[in-house]
Amino acid sequence: MKPIYLKPDVNGIVQEKFLRTEIEEVVRTSKLNKYVPTNATTLKVNGGHPEEYANYFISLIKKSSKLNANFETTVRLYSSTGNLVEVKRVGLFSINPLTCPGIDPQRLFDPKVNVKEGIRLYEELILREGNLPDISGVILI
Repeated sequence: MKPIYLKPDVNGIVQEKFLRTEIEEVVRTSKLNKYVPTNATTLKVNGGHPEEYANYFISLIKKSSKLNANFETTVRLYSSTGNLVEVKRVGLFSINPLTCPGIDPQRLFDPKVNVKEGIRLYEELILREGNLPDISGVILI
């Protein structure tokens, strides 16, 4: 059994090098492995390699949670019916717990769980849309 390196420090920050390794392992076993979205070259995912996706996802994580596994916020947005709703966002990938049915929301603060679920959600989005979401935009998974 491998040692757990994704343990956050006292401030909740996960070391990037260990996060990178975890992301690469998860991508390697996903449908994203070797998948090249249509806009991939602009975001440097030229061959769909796990290392390229790791760079992309780390950029997203830095923007959304600043590598803080304890990240938590509430976002106000309009639902598909036009109602203003508040949505909780947690962990490294700033995940909406409602998008992870069957997982206790507190488990999304565990970096390993958050990475697995975050990549699963992005995999669905990327394969459905055929594109990588722009890092500079607000991405709500």
